[in-house]
Amino acid sequence: MKIGDTIVDPVADVGTRVFSGVSEEGMTYTGGVVFNNEAYTSKSFSGLADKLNGNFAAFPVELTQFGITNNSLKAWKSDNEVTFAEDYAEAFYVQPEAEIVKKPELKLNDGTWYGRDDDKKVTVTITVNDGEITKIVSSDGSTEGEAYEDALQTAKDKSTYNDKTSYAPADVSVFAGGLAGMTNRSAQVNCCTLGNISANAESNNKAMVGGLTGMSGGTNINCYTRGNVESLITTVDIGGINGRSAGIAADHCCYFNSSAVYKAAGKVLDKYTVDPKTGKGTDSEGKAVDLPQTGNNSVTNLLILLGAVMFMVTGAFAVRASERFRRREDKQ
Repeated sequence: MKIGDTIVDPVADVGTRVFSGVSEEGMTYTGGVVFNNEAYTSKSFSGLADKLNGNFAAFPVELTQFGITNNSLKAWKSDNEVTFAEDYAEAFYVQPEAEIVKKPELKLNDGTWYGRDDDKKVTVTITVNDGEITKIVSSDGSTEGEAYEDALQTAKDKSTYNDKTSYAPADVSVFAGGLAGMTNRSAQVNCCTLGNISANAESNNKAMVGGLTGMSGGTNINCYTRGNVESLITTVDIGGINGRSAGIAADHCCYFNSSAVYKAAGKVLDKYTVDPKTGKGTDSEGKAVDLPQTGNNSVTNLLILLGAVMFMVTGAFAVRASERFRRREDKQ
């Protein structure tokens, strides 16, 4: 994958991961959680069902918290296509190590930070300079009360974790994904997307496009994507699974097609043409790219080598015949 002058190899599962922060519920996180995601190719596609079924033995989410039983998800099968089987699988919850976080020592970071109470009544904006709060502004002009205090504490918490998100409405038109353009605290479990995905926006680096979701603020578990992924403009937020993972997002045991076509602004990403003689190649822009070479793949060189071997064998037979002829002359 090549974005601008930067080569990303192999294709990334997530285009951009958001930094750490604190959710509205007061839960700390260290950024979008990405765990045990893998790329697959057309050659390994037939084995994808086994990988998906294997994840049920250590499933990264407890299904009962969503009001369903642990045997509510269908198993997977492979029959020219990876799809659902008739029988159901038993999922056994095991917390992923990527979710186990040790809280660092907290301090206020300089900048502008936003907080909101649980009932979404009051939004507080704080300004921090040299580790101290220098300005506080509330959306309703209040300076006290339970809602105000909750919003203020959330802003402080977000300051300690560098969570710069605000509460302004998002422009969902710039998000595109196989399941959803944008998800927020939702869970996508045991599913797949097969179609091609495309996104566009009026300005560069605003389009977010992924095989599952464009902007993920939810949880993706035991899913796979298959189609091509394209941004019609230049963007860094393009990935096989998500275009961007927010700080509250989690992606576990998902698979994306490394053989699919990934494009940004009309340019195909991660495509190289290799010279079999030299092992050197060119990227999609025709620029030289040095690639590792094992062995000699040149047909011309192979024919020369075979010819040399034939000359050596012919020479050996000639020497042997000459020795026999000399022996006959000596005997005579």
